[in-house]
Amino acid sequence: MKTYYELMKEDLINFDKVLFDYYHRLDLNETEVVILYHLHNLLIKNERSFNVNKLVEKMSINYDEVSNVIINLVNKDFLGLELHNGVEVFNLDGLYKQLSFVLEGKEEKENKEQVNLELKNLIKTLEEKFCKIVTPNELTIVKKWFYDYKYDMEMINEEIDKISKKKTGSIAMVDRSLYLRTKKPIDDDEALRAIEYFNKTYGKR
Repeated sequence: MKTYYELMKEDLINFDKVLFDYYHRLDLNETEVVILYHLHNLLIKNERSFNVNKLVEKMSINYDEVSNVIINLVNKDFLGLELHNGVEVFNLDGLYKQLSFVLEGKEEKENKEQVNLELKNLIKTLEEKFCKIVTPNELTIVKKWFYDYKYDMEMINEEIDKISKKKTGSIAMVDRSLYLRTKKPIDDDEALRAIEYFNKTYGKR
């Protein structure tokens, strides 16, 4: 799976929207954003040679002002400049990396919020199914289903439905049932090796 950095560099993601939506998170101003937008479009056309005059033609500010913005972008590590076969070329790798960090953080936050919502709904389901308030110890067990074991939500609900029908059903029983359901079975050869090792180590001499 490609990273956000790769998606932006290969123009497989809506770069314009990402830039305009999150530029404030990178402390960029509007003039810097417009210049970066034009530079990205040049890269997409495979035009890597750097020419300030090309940018001035697209801007409402003069040559000196554009040059100052370019210097700021280089100093902020959003824009890279280098000589290649005697020609000055540019890249936006720094910008792509910084935007990818923002997007990854946003995705992680959304995933966490989704898990927290599912956890909240699951607690409600458990209390309804077992007709009791979830204790702190039980809450710790349930959190492990999400954060440590990463059990599938459908499987969790199936086990809750099954265990809650038993007279002595409990969250601890659901936990045990989930463990047994996900436990990797031991094949016959592995079992025989374990028995042989046990007998050799602890058997009668």
